[in-house]
Amino acid sequence: MFREEEVIVSAAVLIGDTIVTGVRHFDKIMQGQIDRMGLDRKGCKQGFVTNKMRFVDRDEAWEIAQMNKQLWWGQDRPPGKLFSEDLY
Repeated sequence: MFREEEVIVSAAVLIGDTIVTGVRHFDKIMQGQIDRMGLDRKGCKQGFVTNKMRFVDRDEAWEIAQMNKQLWWGQDRPPGKLFSEDLY
């Protein structure tokens, strides 16, 4: 049976219980969504969404991306928090 691995697919922020996605954190697409929904980005949590439709924070996202060889800069970078620039 094929079992799909969990990978990072999009930058995202969590505002309350709402997940907003974009190519990069607070890019024009993401900011437009936030504005149209009338959300306040104060206190939001930055992270990513996976192909399993899960929001993960920057630390967990780093682990997922490293494990699945998604890091654009290579796998030898010291562990840390994932940024969209690390992926593309």
